[in-house]
Amino acid sequence: MSMSPPKARLPVIYFGHGSPTTILTENAAVAGWRDMVAKVPRPKAIICISAHWYGRDLRITGNDNPPTIHDFGPLSDRLFEIQYPAPGAPEFALELAETLSGHGAKIDHTWGFDHGAWTVLSVAYPDADIPTIQLSLDSSLTLQQHYEVARQLSAFRSQGVQIVASGNFIHNLSIMEWNEHAEPYEWATAFDRAIKTAISSGDHSLILSPFEQGDAARLSIPTWDHYLPLVYAVGAMDPEENVEFFNEFIAFKSIGMTSFMTAQTRSNQ
Repeated sequence: MSMSPPKARLPVIYFGHGSPTTILTENAAVAGWRDMVAKVPRPKAIICISAHWYGRDLRITGNDNPPTIHDFGPLSDRLFEIQYPAPGAPEFALELAETLSGHGAKIDHTWGFDHGAWTVLSVAYPDADIPTIQLSLDSSLTLQQHYEVARQLSAFRSQGVQIVASGNFIHNLSIMEWNEHAEPYEWATAFDRAIKTAISSGDHSLILSPFEQGDAARLSIPTWDHYLPLVYAVGAMDPEENVEFFNEFIAFKSIGMTSFMTAQTRSNQ
């Protein structure tokens, strides 16, 4: 696949993906994902970093036809019927592995698109016709090392590659409430505000040292998997870039849906 530079550098998009059932109805979150992606040029390829591929080693999907992975428990049967048949990008995966060889990146032929990827992509790019690869989250890396991996991804933005990160930087399932109208916890609102300020200012030190926010951070980040896509999103952007936030709400009291995109839109071309 030729990766010759397009006219404009593609933005970074961070999706707060929430529950996979979100995509089963038309709602504010789905509308936000769709409306923001409609503002950007069509990418030649997509690199997706999802909260749901977390484990040892840095891996890159090298499949020609990555499978759709239904990696969740007994939710709606409709979810298990959904397929996202986007093609892989084996040649580009090899190029990316070479770029990230200093971090021990390996090609993986077994993984596909987990629900952190295909739920948002099925809304953002419903035709499933853009070559897409996933990059795993290596649990052995520090936050700074994850950030450094993301910095290396940034260059591909000038080659027609869309970088998509999908997680929730507030993600505490143990104390959530299945009430979509419930007021969020105060600590969740406070942490959401602090992270957005850090992103807007271009000062990523707070994002790399989140527990300086005390209990608000500890309650928001009980595990690293859903937080790390945020590190990739900010690492792949330039600190001086402006961002546009969307879906700025907290679902079920403790699941942050806040999403953002760097401000490279059609109007900037």
